[in-house]
Formats: sequence, structure tokens, C-alpha cells
Amino acid sequence: METILLSDILKDKDYSNGGTVVYSIAQRAILQNDVIVIDMKNVDSFPTVFMNTSFGELMDEFGVDKIKKSFRFKNILKTQVERISKYFSDYESMLKV
Repeated sequence: METILLSDILKDKDYSNGGTVVYSIAQRAILQNDVIVIDMKNVDSFPTVFMNTSFGELMDEFGVDKIKKSFRFKNILKTQVERISKYFSDYESMLKV
């Protein structure tokens, strides 16, 4: 199990680069059939650019179902769950067009 403390990655607020870091860590873990735990402690929010360079790139490479099964979250707020869920749902909708 690979744990990512997101606040450490996003401490400089460079969301695009932070997303790329998460992508790299998660990609290695997924290739090893490992689970990725993202600890959201001290993270208030994250923009779409972060999700595009992390979750979006991973879904492009591995598919939505594989990514859903590969991630777990801890210390996550309800609003963050809703935002991530909407992102995944919107991504799946785009595939159906």
C-alpha cells in the first residue's frame, strides 16, 4: 500500500506539478497492483488542473474502473468526496459521447 500525504505535495500550491507527482507515484503502484491511499489531512481544496494531471492521466492510461479500485482516501471531507466523484462521473460521461 502506497500512502500519499497530499498536503506535502501541494505545499507550494503548484497544482499541475503536484498532480504530476501523484500520477507518477500512483502509476508505479498500479503497475504493481498496489493500492494508493491519499491522505487529505490539511488539504482544503484542489482545482481541476490537479485532477487532470493526476486522476485524468491515470484514467486515460488504466481506465476508470481500475483507478476507482486502486485509490482509497483518508481524512477526506464530504465536499472533497463529492468533487472527486463528480470528476470521475464527468470523465465517464465524456467516454460515452
